[in-house]
Amino acid sequence: WGGDRAIVWGSNGGNWDGEKIDYFDIATPGNASLFGDVHRQVDGWGPGKYGGTCVSDTTYGVYAGGQSAHNLNPTDQIDYITISTLGNSADFGSLTTKQMKRPAGGSDGTTGYIAGGQDDWTGASYYTGCDTFTIATPGNATLSTFTLSTGANQTTGTNDTTRMLISGGYFNNIANDNTI
Repeated sequence: WGGDRAIVWGSNGGNWDGEKIDYFDIATPGNASLFGDVHRQVDGWGPGKYGGTCVSDTTYGVYAGGQSAHNLNPTDQIDYITISTLGNSADFGSLTTKQMKRPAGGSDGTTGYIAGGQDDWTGASYYTGCDTFTIATPGNATLSTFTLSTGANQTTGTNDTTRMLISGGYFNNIANDNTI
């Protein structure tokens, strides 16, 4: 949300998927560099995790949800970094439920929104809720009154300061979802 630094968090890197956090300058061509490490484990395995989503304000980057790179267990963890300072992530708080398989993320520059995803590996429970938190204040998320029309995972979120759009993904055991 603003600025020229892009963060790549929760992807491949290190000994396990999601172990490293990389960054690059959006305005300058070039390769990514190491920002830091993911600081904690999921269910005693780690530190790698992936499949969550990121939101930010002009100071902090926040990574919410995801799953262990070791045993595929979902997590309700929320972690954060200070975008201008290289280093490892730190504990921010917890989501209201475990959300894995890429829930949608958005931010109005103040509040982070995490919607959709799924809460276990079997695909039996797709999440329709939306968690919110103030990005500048570490703490636990709260459940919003907003809900998705259908639960979905592997969605995409985009936004401006007024509206968040959530699209695509899968539901009902891998059927493509064309809902926006």
